[in-house]
Amino acid sequence: MRLERAVAAAPPVRDFYFTPSRTSALGLEGVNRELKRRGISCRSFNFPRLNPRGSSIPLPDEYSYLKPFIVEGERGPLSFFTGRKIFGPPFHDAAGKIAEENPDIIFLSLFAWTYADDVLELAKHLRKRLGYSVPIILGGAGASVLPRYFIQRELFDLVMTGETETSLRDLLDHLDKDLPLENFQEKNELTDEPAPLFSFTRDSKGNQFLTLALSRGCPKMCRFCSNFLTQGRRFRLVDLPSLEKEWEQIPYDKGKPIHINLEDDNLLYHKEYFRDFLSQCKTRFPAATFSADNGLDYTLLDEEFTAYLIGRGFRDFSFSLGSADPAVLKEEKRPADPEKLERLLGYLERKGIPVTTFFIAGLPGDTAESVLRTLLYLHELPTRSGISLFYPVPGLPRFEDPALFLSKPPALCSGSSAYPWSGSLSTEELVTAFRLSRFSNFLKSTAAGDEEKQLRDIILETGTLQTFVGKNKNITPLPDLNREMCEHFIKEISIGS
Repeated sequence: MRLERAVAAAPPVRDFYFTPSRTSALGLEGVNRELKRRGISCRSFNFPRLNPRGSSIPLPDEYSYLKPFIVEGERGPLSFFTGRKIFGPPFHDAAGKIAEENPDIIFLSLFAWTYADDVLELAKHLRKRLGYSVPIILGGAGASVLPRYFIQRELFDLVMTGETETSLRDLLDHLDKDLPLENFQEKNELTDEPAPLFSFTRDSKGNQFLTLALSRGCPKMCRFCSNFLTQGRRFRLVDLPSLEKEWEQIPYDKGKPIHINLEDDNLLYHKEYFRDFLSQCKTRFPAATFSADNGLDYTLLDEEFTAYLIGRGFRDFSFSLGSADPAVLKEEKRPADPEKLERLLGYLERKGIPVTTFFIAGLPGDTAESVLRTLLYLHELPTRSGISLFYPVPGLPRFEDPALFLSKPPALCSGSSAYPWSGSLSTEELVTAFRLSRFSNFLKSTAAGDEEKQLRDIILETGTLQTFVGKNKNITPLPDLNREMCEHFIKEISIGS
């Protein structure tokens, strides 16, 4: 099968929110570069990036349990999610854009299981337009965790699992030999020398952003993380000279600053490699600033290396905590060192560097009390509280049975769904914890105006969470929250102040 024209695309997605970092589509960029390296003309569509603010769509039936917690017209510092959106064009328009390219083959990239039905919807529209004459290949972490879900729909000619790097090369070699696609046998091997994955973008103001992944696999055994399902446990690093060659393709404007976000959360295992990478960056991008939005493992940091990172251009930090409850952390096989965390936060406060410390609410073994302890613990420290609501993907420990996911919409496997997957917390308790985390950050904010100060005073006086609603910012009590959690949190912080 001779390939001359290909399309690689990330589907539009439906969610309550979609942050800019999620539009990096590193896997898609890797596919695009490999195809072009082979001399195959490839048009790439990162559809969520075409409509990053999203367009409102009706709340589907599977989210009916969330209706009591959604406040129409809500805005402001305590907000939960206000409605479902589609990020990207309508699916039929996306399919039309792909069809207009008259491709010989189509590659669809699914980076998260929660958007499984979105890639299926795009594939349905592609089949309506193109029939089955054009092969459609699906890959990505979201497809790898439960390929049966996609295969049984008979929309795809091939579902590639695991790391696409080696599989894609093998597939293209197979097609170059004019062998039938249905005879391709995926080896699904992990590459010893992973290729750098990166995405370069500019925003409407011309600001430059580079999102980058330097590693594959993770040796940590945290039971809530799905990284190993696609990339395995063996930790592998990108060859830095190879990265330097790839960067020659970036249309970087040297006259403007660039911000580099690292998708890796485990580079601290190899500090010398991290140093070499940052030195290489400073040579090519002298004015670069850095972040690691997935969260650095604070247990592997000390003040000396933190100072080095600041000197190299880290302007803020994200730390991953998991939980402040020792029993929950032991169950999740997550290391903890509260004293080190407190020292680092104190050091960064003295340096004037902002920090967000992330934790997960709703882990197996969690209780309303344990989550409150974590919230109160972080409230007393010089850090913003970053709450993530627990959700599984197929194959995660305790969630290995595919039947569980074949009977529920994949969209429920996201933090924004606040679905009680583990049974440890109810949706009411999860949403309450989310809003209390936002309330904690609100109290620490120094940018509050008169309206925000009024909102704060009313909450503290009444002991009930309230929010702004509408353009006039009417202050309204929040319905259907866990009253005991709210009262306990507000009482404790009032005593502490």
